[in-house]
Amino acid sequence: YCPRKIFQAGGKTCKDLGSFRLYEKKLLENPVVREYKRSYKAHNARVSKGTMTRDEFNLWSDQAREKRDMCLNGELALDEFVKWLESDRMRARKQMD
Repeated sequence: YCPRKIFQAGGKTCKDLGSFRLYEKKLLENPVVREYKRSYKAHNARVSKGTMTRDEFNLWSDQAREKRDMCLNGELALDEFVKWLESDRMRARKQMD
């Protein structure tokens, strides 16, 4: 990667952004991390929209990280982790109705 600065990225260099993008791409190849990040972004959006409080989000985030780590360590099956994430999504839909 080159040392040239990219002004649209806040003055970061190609080297900074390239290595970060490669790291993110590698992480997202893992289905556990991919599902966690997708759900994390959705929950964070709920806070922005006002449908979830910051405290509720922090509680969910702690639980999700714990379950993610259990899944990465082989203590929890991927399908069970995904089911847990989706059950929370369904609960949020019911609250909106």
